[in-house]
Amino acid sequence: SRPPIVGDTVMQTLLKVAHQPPPALRSVSPEADSDLEVIVAKCLEKQPKDRYKTAKNLADDLNRFLCGQTIHARSRSRARKVIDWFGQVPVVAAVTGRQTSGTPIGQRRFQNGILSATLVLPLLLLGGLVWQQRANNAMPTRIRIAGGLPGGLYNRVSEQLSKTLQSRTSVPCEVVPTNGTWDNRERLLAGKFELAPIQATAVNGETLRVVAPLFYEAVHVLIRDDSEIDSVEDLSGQRIAVGPHGSGSRRAAEMVLESLALSESVSPRVEMPWDTLQETNPEVSTEAAIICIGVGSDLVTRMLTEHHWHLLPLPDGVSIALQHPTLHAMTITADAYSGSSIPPAGVHTVGTTAFLVCRDSAPDPLIESTLHSLYEEPSIAGLIPARQAAEWQGLAFHRISRRYYDDLEAAAANSQ
Repeated sequence: SRPPIVGDTVMQTLLKVAHQPPPALRSVSPEADSDLEVIVAKCLEKQPKDRYKTAKNLADDLNRFLCGQTIHARSRSRARKVIDWFGQVPVVAAVTGRQTSGTPIGQRRFQNGILSATLVLPLLLLGGLVWQQRANNAMPTRIRIAGGLPGGLYNRVSEQLSKTLQSRTSVPCEVVPTNGTWDNRERLLAGKFELAPIQATAVNGETLRVVAPLFYEAVHVLIRDDSEIDSVEDLSGQRIAVGPHGSGSRRAAEMVLESLALSESVSPRVEMPWDTLQETNPEVSTEAAIICIGVGSDLVTRMLTEHHWHLLPLPDGVSIALQHPTLHAMTITADAYSGSSIPPAGVHTVGTTAFLVCRDSAPDPLIESTLHSLYEEPSIAGLIPARQAAEWQGLAFHRISRRYYDDLEAAAANSQ
């Protein structure tokens, strides 16, 4: 037998008795019964209120133990044991003002582990930041660019950008046909594209960033030459061909029709491939179509010059733009479609802007190479000039784009 708490000196023994819990009975005598361990632990509690109140209570519990009955004493809760264990960790004891002596090896090892982690954690965080920085500056191994509907400028611009970008970076580039703006937006957010042309109506949210303004898109209200439609009022009751769901053209058409008070019940919408509009079979076509597309598009050019369509003006473009701020009044001029019947004064309509968009996590080298591919010779024809793009305010530009345009403005100011 030996005392429950022993130190190397009398002073150490007294300090341990005062501040450290005694070892569990079965830690020194594994064959001891668990109930007997509880009785011994209650006798050795530091606080008198936690011990047996009288010797009779102790004798009664011992008697119940010997008779195989349930004892009254209860072992300390797991939470209390955990608190007592942590209380013996030197640094915890120092913070809580608790004195310790002869700290158990388990608590010493725990403290050493905490101190080591404290030293290592900043290094791990620094390494993570360095890795993230490298990831931001890593060019993708393949660049996927969204296209658009057949015959549209999205496809043409994306194809030209793809060729120039691949030549500049030697990274394989791929253009994927889509249903247009909203399809591009969803797939860009899902990580299926690195770059996508998107109309202004869809450039929103915290994760999308503008790389560059591309070109202006005009709402083309097209009417068959043999139709009796002479004004927008005559569109009431007519079946109107619009773009498919997921296209920016469809969204712009709906805005215009809403402003003209032409609900779908009044003027039913018809979805069909744009090439179908060039057919003359009345069973598969309509007399009116609304296409929001870049001015000078091949599709509209063929319709105006080869397939007997003409443009119907929207006389109140300012009013429509006030109702839908992403639209603005504009005029389609005669030189945009040479060989057509557009009058010298042009055709009044509304339009919007197409932007090249990426995710905010797009790597810096990709955006930098994209900007050079857009604007440096041989630049892509028909784009909004870089100097004009630099004047745009309030856009959520990618950080590299913002710096690129700021440098352009600074160079222009210095040259004056």
